Amino acid sequence: DALIERGWKCIGLDLSPPGSARIRVIQCDLNEGFPVRSEAFDLVTAGEVIEHMIDEGMFLQECHRVLKKGGTLILTTPNLAFSANRLLLLVGKSPLFVTAPYHYHFHTLQTITQLVQECGFHVEKVVSSHVLYSRRRHWSGWVFERLGDLLPAFGAHLIVYARKP
Repeated sequence: DALIERGWKCIGLDLSPPGSARIRVIQCDLNEGFPVRSEAFDLVTAGEVIEHMIDEGMFLQECHRVLKKGGTLILTTPNLAFSANRLLLLVGKSPLFVTAPYHYHFHTLQTITQLVQECGFHVEKVVSSHVLYSRRRHWSGWVFERLGDLLPAFGAHLIVYARKP
């Protein structure tokens, strides 16, 4: 809603029915493509979506198709190599995120960067939400949030900023 208040025209594509009266939502299955014209958007955000796509390459190609030249893609995905997952593996436990039956893909900093580049984007930067824990758990989490920017390979959620050339 903050973007709408700044004059942005926001459109959502979602499998679920619209949740906000202020944002136009097109109900669709993203696995079947995006029901919008090519080069329609300056910005595409995909928060915690790509790991749910059956064909993640096709999903990124659709993001590329609907972005204008010079447009920005911001996507987030859980990081399989999250520091807590590394510790869990050391003690013989399954990493977080992998037991969810609706996660079809798992990424590390290297694999998500490579995939986004292979789909025609220029990756400008990758940061992370946090390394270990965030301010949601304790006020001291700001330190681990900052470390997520400096050491994204260890962060919980990878945040990719990419541009369509």
